Amino acid sequence: MNRVFMAAVVTSAILGLVVGGVLGAHEGADHAKDMESVMVMITEDIPSKFAATQFRHADADHARSALVFAIRNLEDVQRLNPSPAAGARFMFSYTRLGIVEEAAGHPAAAHAAFDQARTWERKSARRPHPATDMSDTELKDTLQRSEQQWKIATERMAEIMKKTRH
Repeated sequence: MNRVFMAAVVTSAILGLVVGGVLGAHEGADHAKDMESVMVMITEDIPSKFAATQFRHADADHARSALVFAIRNLEDVQRLNPSPAAGARFMFSYTRLGIVEEAAGHPAAAHAAFDQARTWERKSARRPHPATDMSDTELKDTLQRSEQQWKIATERMAEIMKKTRH
């Protein structure tokens, strides 16, 4: 009886380790994918938000540097993990850069930045033909509307958070 009992215990232990290992590895892989997605979002998000803040509050040189850094960062992330959602970030970053260059008196650089913004807007809207591209003014208006909507949403979220704390 002792041998049968020991064989059952050993068999159960081995079976438990095998099943647990297989299921655990699968769960671990799922969690790793989730963490990778979060890391990519953070990698895209922080430089973009910093650049947007610099655009609103810094001088032209600092704003330009932050925007160029954010754009290069987005390009790197896109090479590693392509995402169709990145089009709007590129569009807004290039639009901001165009506005900075325009204000700094660099019309050629502003034109190049606005052209890049149009290219990314077209990609994100899935419009293959440039005939319907937005003008510089439309790009600026879209950016302004988006920032206004973000501000309203952030204020509403702050109000909700404040109410839930009390």
